[in-house]
Amino acid sequence: MMYFREPAQRIGWLFIVATAAGVLSVVTMASTLGEDDLLAAVERDQGSLIVGNMLVFVMLVAMVGTAVLPAPVLGRHSRTLSLGYVLARAFEVATIAIGLVAALLLVPLSWTVQTADRAELAASNVLAGTLETASDWTGYLGAQMVFSLSALVLNWAFYRYAMVPRWLSF
Repeated sequence: MMYFREPAQRIGWLFIVATAAGVLSVVTMASTLGEDDLLAAVERDQGSLIVGNMLVFVMLVAMVGTAVLPAPVLGRHSRTLSLGYVLARAFEVATIAIGLVAALLLVPLSWTVQTADRAELAASNVLAGTLETASDWTGYLGAQMVFSLSALVLNWAFYRYAMVPRWLSF
């Protein structure tokens, strides 16, 4: 079992990086997203939104690593579980990436606030609300459901093939 030690450490660090970057991104963007006048808040504090989304990108890169690195180890026991885990994590990354793009699109949209007339401002506010909703759905609800699926696959593999102590795989 010593041949798992080095990959396990890398995977563990990637999980820590992904979790830390995800939490920091939520904390960083909390002051901007969720405001009543979203476009004015984004225009006023574009930096926090950009930095928060850069942290989301770091999280996505770490998540790709947590999908790819366990694949050879899981593949020794079950190719199906290995492929299922990689696909679940890839779907999670794709879902969160859609939310990242939606949140980043708020920045150029906020540039029109000062020069827009009343009708353009109303349309921009509707679009901003839609982008925020898309970011919320993909970033929180969608990613949490898909993450739960990938965690279920990984924990089942751990339990089924006794890769970790039984009590730890639950």
